[in-house]
Amino acid sequence: MAINFKEITEYLSDTKLQQLKAAYTRTDLGALGGPPRVVYPPSAPSMDVIATAFYASLPDDPGPQPRDTLTVQDRERCLLALLCARREDIELAIHIYLALMEGIGIREIANVMLLAGTYTGIDNFNRGLLVEAVTLQALDSMTGDLSLPAVVQVLAQTFEPHGTAGILNVRQ
Repeated sequence: MAINFKEITEYLSDTKLQQLKAAYTRTDLGALGGPPRVVYPPSAPSMDVIATAFYASLPDDPGPQPRDTLTVQDRERCLLALLCARREDIELAIHIYLALMEGIGIREIANVMLLAGTYTGIDNFNRGLLVEAVTLQALDSMTGDLSLPAVVQVLAQTFEPHGTAGILNVRQ
């Protein structure tokens, strides 16, 4: 998917973001662990533990106060930083979408990746920012079904066909 560079908030319209949020259901996140269960059924218990610990039982961000666990928003911030540093494009794209659905703003996502890139290499920030732009553009172009499975399918089609080289085919 070719991309014309512009300010990060200009890739996804507010209208489309609201439509995506309206179609999002947090309880559908268990489906993200489905592929490992199908490909390698003995992984199911591990996937269940991860789903319970980090997707089923986390609270929303209550604000600045001591707590015993991550919030849903903290989880996404942490995963954005880790995936940006590891150059995991499709996984990063999925978690950019999830972060947006959980109330993390487009600029905050870029800021998390800037922090990750500051400590792991500016190339990771550059790459993460490109993944964010392509992800936002792909989300903005969606029509019809905006459910989590449909979003994952669009993101997989956007990032996987050409591997890493696919998103580097950009225009300025």
